[in-house]
Amino acid sequence: MTFDEYKKIVHAPKVKKMEKDKIYHVERLISARISYFITSNLKWIKPNQLTLLSFAILLGVFIISLFKIGIEYFWTPILQLFALYLITIIDKVDGEVARVLNHHTQKGMYHDRMVHFLYPLVLYFVIAWYFFNYNDNLLAFGGTLILAVLTSRLETFSETKELIRKKIKEERPILKDLIIRSKSQYNLILPIRLFYYATFMVYAWTLLYYLIIFIVGFYSSDTATLLYYLHLIISLIVIGYRVLYYYPNKKISIY
Repeated sequence: MTFDEYKKIVHAPKVKKMEKDKIYHVERLISARISYFITSNLKWIKPNQLTLLSFAILLGVFIISLFKIGIEYFWTPILQLFALYLITIIDKVDGEVARVLNHHTQKGMYHDRMVHFLYPLVLYFVIAWYFFNYNDNLLAFGGTLILAVLTSRLETFSETKELIRKKIKEERPILKDLIIRSKSQYNLILPIRLFYYATFMVYAWTLLYYLIIFIVGFYSSDTATLLYYLHLIISLIVIGYRVLYYYPNKKISIY
């Protein structure tokens, strides 16, 4: 199988998302290269093993954060961010390997969901612990942990939407406030998309934002702290808006 043929297989379910998100598109090209190499040359590697590798990296990143790391060791959190970004690539690789080898397991699906659940908890703990170590702001530390928990549970709201859609299809209840979404959708303008990317847990954009903050912090800790507080406050506002207003009032497609 040539690489072009391989790409068509592994990218088939992700084409629409790749068209909308350029960074995601690039990530998929990278992951396809890696998974193609694995399925061609390292056939003994199974998808579950790749998922467990993500667990191991998450654990390593978390353990490193338990040590007191000052602003002078800014390379440590930067390396942690790169490790966390590597997990986002591995997460795509294990799915592609499973798709090509037709090796899907219940255990693997549970492990994959757990990685998604733990990822934002570890990411925001790294950020919160780093800043808490040199500004001792317990309120910001607690706020970041709250943001971590809310972000890790965002998938629940997506699953709830699916349950509502299923209930509408099967039971046909009379919902007084139901607004059915048409098949056609429009893309948000770029500034709004960038705003959501930076504040609503799109991993690549959030990691890039904090990579910049950590580098800025090496030269000006006050500026880095300000950017950290800004992101924390805006993220909490955006998530609060989505949880309390956006999701309950969002149009539902029942097609």
